[in-house]
Amino acid sequence: EEGLPLHTFEEAARLREVSFRFAEPPPPRAWVVGAVGSLAVYAPKLWLSGPSLLLSPREGPLVLAEMLEGMVPTNGLITLVARELAPRCTVREPLYGAMYGTMDIEEELRSWVSAPRIEGLSAPPPNQFIPNRFERKVLPLPRFADDEARIAAAVPVLLVNEPAERLHWLTDRYFGPPKAYA
Repeated sequence: EEGLPLHTFEEAARLREVSFRFAEPPPPRAWVVGAVGSLAVYAPKLWLSGPSLLLSPREGPLVLAEMLEGMVPTNGLITLVARELAPRCTVREPLYGAMYGTMDIEEELRSWVSAPRIEGLSAPPPNQFIPNRFERKVLPLPRFADDEARIAAAVPVLLVNEPAERLHWLTDRYFGPPKAYA
């Protein structure tokens, strides 16, 4: 009735954006085939991102609300397959000769449309674990006389110490920032 909260759309859009930003590059031929498929569907500025990114938080909820309005039982195509219904099948499919039929389910549809709300069923709360900062935290690399001194200085810091979890953190001081991507 009240639709989806705005945060659900924003979270989905953010997850798609992160997936797009950090996606493995496809083979060139696959990339070209995918990009060509976007040419007829998307505006030129969206040719490269195409279906990978959701609409903006401004226009997305409007499109989503329009889609949700159409998702009602009366707009559905309901197919029931059961051997017990064979005697009620009156039409033969011409290609394979399978028997099928149609039935009026107005009474069932009315009961689905007027079904009571399920207590406790709601949209999820905001997800605090969706990342939004991706800068690396780099500390200056100290100079060590030998490997023993380097290993002795590498002591992890305990960030979280709860009964159900412990989280240690240790900055990589040996390799430093990546030099290349291969």
